[in-house]
This record gives sequence, structure tokens and C-alpha cells, in this order.
Amino acid sequence: MNTMKKMKIQRTVLAVVMGILMIALFTPLLHAAGLSDAEKSHLLLMREEEKLARDVYQALNAKWNHRTFSNITKSEEQHMDALKVLLDSYGIADPAAGKKPGEFKNQKLQNLYTELVRKGSKSLSDALAVGVEIEKLDIADLEDALAKTTHSDVALVYKALLKGSENHLEAFSRQPGGNGRNVAR
Repeated sequence: MNTMKKMKIQRTVLAVVMGILMIALFTPLLHAAGLSDAEKSHLLLMREEEKLARDVYQALNAKWNHRTFSNITKSEEQHMDALKVLLDSYGIADPAAGKKPGEFKNQKLQNLYTELVRKGSKSLSDALAVGVEIEKLDIADLEDALAKTTHSDVALVYKALLKGSENHLEAFSRQPGGNGRNVAR
């Protein structure tokens, strides 16, 4: 990996960590008003969707032993952690609590996990395509959630996760064997 790519990854990780720290420090000051039902639903979805990404990438890494999956799995764990901080700060029960890899409260995500692991197990090229598919889903859902939140702490986390997902999409798209997939959404 060249120096520029390493620096980009380090900046993204640092941004996520700084976001988590800012939330932990300033959340009590920001919670004068609670979240709307839509904001709560988005937080719950995004927590499990980040778990979906992590769990699928873990499964595909076990099958293909490809560095992109192992690297991005670690980042997805950080995304999950950032969302967990928000859930805790707003007193929302964590839908991922006690769930093993590949287990989800959200049935649509449960079905999607099974489908994506099946598709990604056919070939490395298919696995990379699954990575592209997951990141496009994350980006679309994060953009939707970001547009509908009125809380600056939540928006800060969504923006950091969005940047991370854009980087992940680029990483999956540029892989040899990715069948010429590009980062166009």
C-alpha cells in the first residue's frame, strides 16, 4: 500500500475516533431535545447495517483471505462503536447486543446477510462485488439518515461514516478481479 493510501486511511480512522470522543464529551450538552421516531429508527438501522457489513466482510475474509476484507472489517467495527455511543447517549437499546456474527434483529438484514455471503462465496470477484453493493447501500442509507436528523452529534457521526463508506467503496471498486467496477453510484 502506498504512502498516500495509508495516510488517507489514517485520516479516516482519526476522524471517526475524534467524532466518537467529541460525542462522548459533548453529548450531555446536546440532548436538550430527544430524537424523533424517524431518527431513532435510522440509528437502529445504521447500527445493524454496519454490523451487516462487518459480519459479511468477516465471512468473506474467512473464505478468500483478502486484505481488503480484513482491513475494512476493522473499520466497520469502529463504525459500529460510533453508533453504539449514540445509542447509549440517547438511551436506545442496542439491536446488536448479544447477537453473534450473522445474527440480526432486523429480518430484512438477516435475509440480506445470508444472500450476500452466498453470493460472495462463489468467487473473489463476486465477493468484491458484494463489498461494492454493501457500501452503496450504506452510502444511500447514511445520506437519507443525515438528511433527516436535526441533532448535530448524530449528523457528525453520519458524516464520518459516510466518508468511511465512500473510501470503502473506492477500495472494493479498484481491486483487481473487481470486473472493472468503478465507484460510480
